[in-house]
Amino acid sequence: MSDFFSGLERIRATALEDMEELMEGSLLAYHYKSGLALDLLSVIQCEAAALIYKKYRGEGNASNILRWIADEIESREMQNNENADDETIYE
Repeated sequence: MSDFFSGLERIRATALEDMEELMEGSLLAYHYKSGLALDLLSVIQCEAAALIYKKYRGEGNASNILRWIADEIESREMQNNENADDETIYE
């Protein structure tokens, strides 16, 4: 059964990597086209992602979706930090 969940996690990770690459490419292209700052465009892109999620999911509002996504990311970051070796030497 863990192979099943490991497989799902690999699929999710690959899809996330692919989507991140696509979104970063479109972000940079729009930046060069419009001259708008990357940080501003990043915020707009997050908002657009929430609206796309709402469009296909059909429920909730964009602000709640952004909060949920932020909570998911924060949870993963905390797990990664707990699993990371900070290379501190203890005597």
